[in-house]
Amino acid sequence: MRRATFAALLGLLAVGTARAQDEPFPATSDAGIRPRGSLQVGLFSPIRVGLDRLVELETQLGWWAMLSPNVALRLAHLDGDRLRLTSSIGLSTPTPALRLLEGYLLPSWDKSERDAGWFVVPEIGLAASTGRRLVLTLRSAVAVGLGIGENAARPLDTYAPVELVFAPALSGFRVSTTAVGDYRVLRWLRLRLELSLHAVGEGDPPRSPWIVQGSLAADLALGRSWRLSLGVTWYNHDQHAQEVVRGPDGRWERQDVRSNDVYPMFDVAWIR
Repeated sequence: MRRATFAALLGLLAVGTARAQDEPFPATSDAGIRPRGSLQVGLFSPIRVGLDRLVELETQLGWWAMLSPNVALRLAHLDGDRLRLTSSIGLSTPTPALRLLEGYLLPSWDKSERDAGWFVVPEIGLAASTGRRLVLTLRSAVAVGLGIGENAARPLDTYAPVELVFAPALSGFRVSTTAVGDYRVLRWLRLRLELSLHAVGEGDPPRSPWIVQGSLAADLALGRSWRLSLGVTWYNHDQHAQEVVRGPDGRWERQDVRSNDVYPMFDVAWIR
């Protein structure tokens, strides 16, 4: 009886994997890992390499590798149509980017002798997905910056995308939770909606640690191996902005407000 039950479970897993391979236009937002020997290379998105049936390597090479060397391993725990569950562990250092861009990210350092310290940023994450045509995904990740030696850099208080990249090193940590809905409309078109909530260190002067992010994108299949992604992303965060408003007593006063920024999204990926 036990052998029969075990064989049935293996059969269901094999059917789930076969259906995933038959999906004409799979979602790249899916929590599942890439099959062994497969490769995904993006202009801005990470490079993903299927090392084994249950293991995937993720990194970013080229210009980003010089600015922030990084590597992560993703491990599959469940792989089927109803549920795909993976965990990840990664390591990066943003110090080369900070030092190269000191006169821009840190304008007052343009002619100073100060330097950003060396940081190691370990990150762990968990992701779960369900469905094939409509893929629903929930991801969560925690990254912590560990300083090595002296450091003169402080939180940047700048644009949200840049802030999120350097937050673990400069403000201590970054915690992110993301919900994704990814729907295949046609054999060559998918629509993707994402909503994220990030928490980072408060910085000095203090500010709200919460950053809200939303994005809407379309993925288009260009032949069998190429994929084009176009969309917009929106951030709501605290940049110490203020506006003058009339108070309850009729007097004009300054009031803290959160900033809203919208940026275009673009990526080209080759998938084999």
